[in-house]
Amino acid sequence: MSETGKDFSIRQADPKDADALAQLGARTFDETFGHLYSTENLESFQRENHDRQVYDRLLASDDCHVLVAEAPDGAMAGYAVAGPCGLPVDDPGPNDIEIKRLYVDRPYQNAGLGKALLEPLLEWCEARAPSGLYLSVYAHNHGAQRLYRRYGFDKVKEYEFLVGEHRDPEFIFRKKMEG
Repeated sequence: MSETGKDFSIRQADPKDADALAQLGARTFDETFGHLYSTENLESFQRENHDRQVYDRLLASDDCHVLVAEAPDGAMAGYAVAGPCGLPVDDPGPNDIEIKRLYVDRPYQNAGLGKALLEPLLEWCEARAPSGLYLSVYAHNHGAQRLYRRYGFDKVKEYEFLVGEHRDPEFIFRKKMEG
């Protein structure tokens, strides 16, 4: 973890975090990608993916793991989510896992939080001995792709990711598992 990243605490999210997760998820997605979409497509995506009920379901699921990064002042600085794979992968296995989200709030970016969240999330994933560990990354998000490659992920497929009715070029990355 970077010198700055060590000042943050990483903990498992709990149900009381649902509102903050929904707000951070929507804000982070909007700040990073919102300029790419029409208002209608962005609002549709946000309703489907960053509504409080989405996070209530994730936090209630035994098959999902949600981690939160907190700044020294207690502010939620980022979060990560893993759970059953829902990506269009070739030859899916029954216990494949997907890293579904790794979001860091803009004021805390470049502080080592991506790494600080990813490492314990990977430990959780790998402890479940998945046949495949996957994630999806925007084709033009080169920084995220570099991070994932450092952790053993490689691009295995391209597909179109829907934001409302807008289609984005997206890559599926896979990490080879031992065994």
